[in-house]
Amino acid sequence: MSMRVVDLQRRGDSPRGEQLLELVQGEFGDSQRVEWNESGHARIAFAAEREDAREAIAARLSALDADWQEHILIL
Repeated sequence: MSMRVVDLQRRGDSPRGEQLLELVQGEFGDSQRVEWNESGHARIAFAAEREDAREAIAARLSALDADWQEHILIL
């Protein structure tokens, strides 16, 4: 399914989760920077729809930290 926005959820309130959210946006920086909201969610918007939006975010997170799934969930 083609999508432009990917929703993320943090797993706990950790500095590493904050870092990963900031770093993952670096590669997909066409959109405005996002932060975790009060419920622990963030939405990363791509400039255009992608068939591989979730996979692209997961690949970038894997390149940043092998244990990223301890900190972030892709919805």
